[in-house]
Amino acid sequence: ILFERSKTEKIPVEIQVRTILEEAWSEIDHMVRYPYKDGHGVYAPYLSILNQLIAQADEISSFINLLKSDDHQQKTGTRQIQRKEWEAIADIHEQLN
Repeated sequence: ILFERSKTEKIPVEIQVRTILEEAWSEIDHMVRYPYKDGHGVYAPYLSILNQLIAQADEISSFINLLKSDDHQQKTGTRQIQRKEWEAIADIHEQLN
């Protein structure tokens, strides 16, 4: 995106959109990794696990929002959840079990 700094000058800018969970992970990762110039040693496997958990939590929250939205839309008669969405939800449920 070009940001109009003045009538004669435009500068390119990048806008990043993150979920709350992605932002939280970024802060945690930065606090743990930043002080260590030679790597993060003993923390590496735990950071990897935490990253995976946060990614799954983010995915689950997206499906919860989908279900909530679809529930409202079904009550108003405006939309039905597609078969592939139900299959994805069933897959997440199976993984959680």
